[in-house]
Amino acid sequence: MMKEKETTGRPVRGGQHAINEKATNNEERSSAMATTFERNEHGHIVIAFTGHDLTGEQEDTWLRWAIGYCVSGAATACFTSAADDSYDKNHRLVAGKPYRVALVPGEEIPREFDRTTAALRNLGKQYGYGKPLAGHIPHVRKIVSDTREMGIQYVVSLHDFIRGDYGFAYVLTMHRNAYGRWVHAYRVSLYTSWNDGGAFLFPIP
Repeated sequence: MMKEKETTGRPVRGGQHAINEKATNNEERSSAMATTFERNEHGHIVIAFTGHDLTGEQEDTWLRWAIGYCVSGAATACFTSAADDSYDKNHRLVAGKPYRVALVPGEEIPREFDRTTAALRNLGKQYGYGKPLAGHIPHVRKIVSDTREMGIQYVVSLHDFIRGDYGFAYVLTMHRNAYGRWVHAYRVSLYTSWNDGGAFLFPIP
């Protein structure tokens, strides 16, 4: 992925959290989410789903305990941040609203040195895509079991940064490895360069 070492290599396993009624209702609704892996006119994989309105804390709980995915400590810090740029204040989706997102391969910018956060955001704009949200990642994570089946090693939402641990800027990502299916967060800047094999998520207006 990006040119920094992943800080969490194993699943986060805290105490069992109770899942409130709202999360349970949304879990039941997730089975009816529309899912398509078609490609659009640009050749990008398109994923469709219906939004829900969980808080970041509920999202974190649901991912780990309702459906057994792995959430890193850095991602949990983003989900539960209380800062002005937090998940809850800026990145929740609208319940019941249909969404479509495109996965843009990072290799469309051939040189890794040039494949920066800023350049990839600009690439999404050139295609006419919208502004990514952190809330897109949990939805796509619940739909896509293994991105490697699509020839993708990891997926990133290049959303507005969330200040996590120690005030550093993070974006949410997802991947799969020997430990399981992950939602993670990477420390980034506009000048971070990203490794080969990734895809970058953008909403389709």
